Amino acid sequence: MTSIQMTRMYPVRFGLGLCVMTICLMAADQPEQSVQTNNMSAIPQLVPPYIKPNPYDFSDITAGGYHTCAIRNNGNVYCWGLNDTGQAGVWSTTPLCNNQKTNCVLKPTFVTTTAQIDAGADHTCALSNYGEASCWGNGSFGQLGSINFGYQSQPAPVMGNHIFTSISSGTQSTCGNAADGVYCWGAIVDSVHGSNPVQMITTFGQSTVTSISVGHLHVCVLAFPGSAHTPICLGNDQFGQLGVEPIANSLQYTGYTGSTLGYSVSRLSTQYNFTCVDQASGVVQCVGADDVGQLGNGQTIWNGTFQAQSVGNGMPLHGVTAGFDHACALDPGGNAYCWGNGLKGQLGNSAAANFNTPQAVSGGLAFRKVAAGTLHTCGITIDNQIYCWGNNFYGQLGAGYQQDYSIWYPVRASDPN
Repeated sequence: MTSIQMTRMYPVRFGLGLCVMTICLMAADQPEQSVQTNNMSAIPQLVPPYIKPNPYDFSDITAGGYHTCAIRNNGNVYCWGLNDTGQAGVWSTTPLCNNQKTNCVLKPTFVTTTAQIDAGADHTCALSNYGEASCWGNGSFGQLGSINFGYQSQPAPVMGNHIFTSISSGTQSTCGNAADGVYCWGAIVDSVHGSNPVQMITTFGQSTVTSISVGHLHVCVLAFPGSAHTPICLGNDQFGQLGVEPIANSLQYTGYTGSTLGYSVSRLSTQYNFTCVDQASGVVQCVGADDVGQLGNGQTIWNGTFQAQSVGNGMPLHGVTAGFDHACALDPGGNAYCWGNGLKGQLGNSAAANFNTPQAVSGGLAFRKVAAGTLHTCGITIDNQIYCWGNNFYGQLGAGYQQDYSIWYPVRASDPN
């Protein structure tokens, strides 16, 4: 084939060949050619076809106190587990479990259609495609953002008509990121204890906050999209969970500042009294309470620490998720590792014990997302199956049954109702 000179080149695919306008470069047994555009060399390459996401694949999973929720690419939300305050969102159809007057959902059951979801201790909140927030479950601290402080079994709009880009549910509170800053409702610090969203952070707006995570009485946000920077935290700092030194004689840190977690954080996750982050370098670090090894650094620090602790001596991990007092993350191959409180099987390593270093989850499954709850952990495998392990007293593993004992290895959740 001879050299082709032309002013503009338009690659077009036909079968397995690559064509330029009406000339196809498919001839065999001919010398190599040079294809140039404006005398600039260009090498034609086949572009892989665009594969549209399967609407029935699960895109996210979140574990609360004793319930779990997952969302599909089509926005359909399914929840299961304890539903005594309506946190699983299907109050009117749930059976009693444990021979008690307790409502449970034993397998994934459809709740609503939304764009984003996050489970708290005993409530759940979600965002619509337009950023409208709704919550359901326990509202006794105002964490539902509703004028009603009681239990709510179906999604109810959050007051204030705010439009959020992200939302996070904690133990007794919820926070969302809006264009003019971060708003919280429920019990987050002494100054906030009500259902009407209160602006907590005004420094960062919609264009800069990339993620938000609420623990027990503290909240952390991660700012500056497209780059990794430091988390900004406020609230309770008794155990150093903000990543800053606790103020003497005070349980509350009411300001916000940079933390010892540094300026290269790409993701964060908080829970009861500790905070963990993904570092851009490919390791996980944690701060805060460490009485059962939840910081994963090979030690047990009874009064906690505000100094960043590297999990597993800096082993490659990402996608960290913090539970009540355990945490989990994935290695580069998708293998799950957990550390901290393992007395109910939530570490998935077939041992009823606490571990202060990462333990491989049994079963050899490859995950793309894991979520830690109070006494259980769930994840989505790379082949789009949901597996859970740990306490199943309220059916929070989604296997279709509940039991008084825990499951120490991953079990596949039932297909959604």
